[in-house]
Amino acid sequence: MNDIRNIIIFLWSWFKMNTFIILGLDFLSLFLLIKILIKIETYEIRGSKLCK
Repeated sequence: MNDIRNIIIFLWSWFKMNTFIILGLDFLSLFLLIKILIKIETYEIRGSKLCK
């Protein structure tokens, strides 16, 4: 019974760690995407101002 409990605790901690890593990567990729989009937007705005 004790072994099963230890295995469950180990699996749960491993699962939590992995989900945190995956969530962190998701947020990081989202953040980078937003930064790239903002840069593209500012370049487009600058370009339209230069054209006028």
